[in-house]
Amino acid sequence: ATHILRRTSEIAVGMSNEHYSAQDRQAAAEEVQELRGQMVLLANTELGGRYMFSGDAIDTVAFDTAGNYQGSTETPETLVGDDTWVQVGWDGSEVFQGTVDVFQVLDDLDTALSTNDPDQVFALISDLQAAGEQAIDSRQEVGWQDRKSTRLNSSHTSISSAAFCLQKKKQHFPQY
Repeated sequence: ATHILRRTSEIAVGMSNEHYSAQDRQAAAEEVQELRGQMVLLANTELGGRYMFSGDAIDTVAFDTAGNYQGSTETPETLVGDDTWVQVGWDGSEVFQGTVDVFQVLDDLDTALSTNDPDQVFALISDLQAAGEQAIDSRQEVGWQDRKSTRLNSSHTSISSAAFCLQKKKQHFPQY
């Protein structure tokens, strides 16, 4: 998401310059439309047959092509270990439409470019930056949950290996 928002910010900064023509802005609008389509695909990422950003509605596409959220606001968790829960999915409306609705900002940029309105393009730069910050925050949360899950799985594997070794030791040395 961050690379898509970075590119759209670059487009907005460049196209807010009055030296570009309506044709130039129309070409930029077409690129923004493609980038928006990539954002929808990203928002509908599947992992192991589960939509990552559909909340606990894991079998439901998170967003339709218009950018409307189709998932659940409840986040799924799974038990790892005896009493530790790890989040395994995210509420896409929070990730992509939290403080800033990424799809709306991209739609607004597309409109401003298509209508050859450099002032409106300039006005959207701060919204694109806010959307980028939101994406970074979400990426950090996803990464933290993944790291937590990996660390817990590693600890569980180490404990299981140690228990197996102790069991083997008891078989060979019953006095222990």
